[in-house]
Amino acid sequence: MSALFKMEYTGAQGFGAGALYVGRGRIVGLDVLGGEYRGQYTNIGRRLRGTVTLSSASNSLQLVTGQTLGPGQAVEIALDWPENLDTGTHKVTVSGAPVHVQLTKIDDIP
Repeated sequence: MSALFKMEYTGAQGFGAGALYVGRGRIVGLDVLGGEYRGQYTNIGRRLRGTVTLSSASNSLQLVTGQTLGPGQAVEIALDWPENLDTGTHKVTVSGAPVHVQLTKIDDIP
C-alpha cells in the first residue's frame, strides 16, 4: 500500500485536518496548523504498527489534546491501525491523551 490520505482528527480541546502519505514503511504529512508528521511503520499481521513524530518547526501549536507544542519541540505518537486505513476512526494517544483520527484515501501513489 502506498497512498495519500485526507486526515481529520478530534481531541478533548478541538479538531483539525491535514494530509498524510502512508506507504513503503513511511508516514509523512502536515496539518493546517503547521504540524509536521514523520514516522515509520511495519505490517504485522493485518495491522500497521509504528511511531510518528509530530513537530513544529517555526511556531507554537495548540494541540487538540490541550497541550502546547513550542517551536522545535516534538511529541511521539504510537499507532496500531488496521491495514485498510480508510475504514472508520482510529485512536492514537498523544502524551497520554486520546485523539481520534479519520483517514480518507485521496489516491494511490505508485
